[in-house]
Amino acid sequence: MKKHILLIDSLDKLSLTKDTSLLFAQTLKDCGVLVYLMFEEDFYFLNQESFEFDVYNFTGELSLEPGYLTSFSKSERLKITIDQDVVMHFRLDPPFDTRYLRILWMLNGIKEVTGAKVINDPSSVCQHNEKMIAYESPGALESYVGNSIQGFEKFCLELVKKGHKELILKPLDLFQGIGVEKVLLSEAKKEFIRKCDELGGAVVAQPFMTEVREGEKRSIFFAGKHLGTILKKPTDGGFLTNIAQGAVF
Repeated sequence: MKKHILLIDSLDKLSLTKDTSLLFAQTLKDCGVLVYLMFEEDFYFLNQESFEFDVYNFTGELSLEPGYLTSFSKSERLKITIDQDVVMHFRLDPPFDTRYLRILWMLNGIKEVTGAKVINDPSSVCQHNEKMIAYESPGALESYVGNSIQGFEKFCLELVKKGHKELILKPLDLFQGIGVEKVLLSEAKKEFIRKCDELGGAVVAQPFMTEVREGEKRSIFFAGKHLGTILKKPTDGGFLTNIAQGAVF
């Protein structure tokens, strides 16, 4: 029987009632799947056809209404041999920094040497930035990515011609609305240079769309079937639709 290991962030970083990794783990267990948790401090790579990881069992209870965990805690520590009978789930949150990239390299090595399956595939995570995928899509919001001042000034000039007054500056590799700022287009160059220095490289720039105050829709599809949609609205006077930043939904 396949054994599933979820490589996740430490529990003190997660919302124990509604974190999707924990919900996923508990759902697998409730379905009779062998599933365990693993944390970064216990993760490593060996170029052997099989070796052992320290993992954790856990206990929890899932309530279908409203779809949250009413309890969750890790329990006994045990050892699992990493081989072709293991499915590893890569569930660490960004930022996509050097530390993140190293883990992806190590996971790819484990996949190649032991034959274990890794989800999400580390090569795909390396290649496909979710923000860039959105920007590449037809009909996407006008977006600039880079640290070229000349390129940025041309982008801003076009926005001014279209009547925009404000600009969004944000990182390409963070999450939950971290590092997102709204600036005046009249001060854009100065703020762009500061943001590039702060992030150590490329910055994402987009026109600020006032419609965001009416909310942002997020829809989930599986195999062409619509599963559900939520509407996220910024707090009064705010502009971020990230739930982690206080948006209501």
